[in-house]
Amino acid sequence: MIKDILTAAIQRKEVAKLDTEEYSAFFVNVLKAIRLYELENKELWEQGSIDKEIAHNQLFFTNLFLKSIKPK
Repeated sequence: MIKDILTAAIQRKEVAKLDTEEYSAFFVNVLKAIRLYELENKELWEQGSIDKEIAHNQLFFTNLFLKSIKPK
């Protein structure tokens, strides 16, 4: 799904030309890594803020990712 989104964005010239296979795999892997890292944080579970922290960090990464592929 991410690959299709990137392909469509390239066609609309919303992002730079890139290897959609590599970038989509990287994007998904980083989101998974963020989730796994946060799920191991005992303190967040105790505070009840695990979902909020995961969402925050994934959104932060997504914004960085999108900024990095904007056309020049």
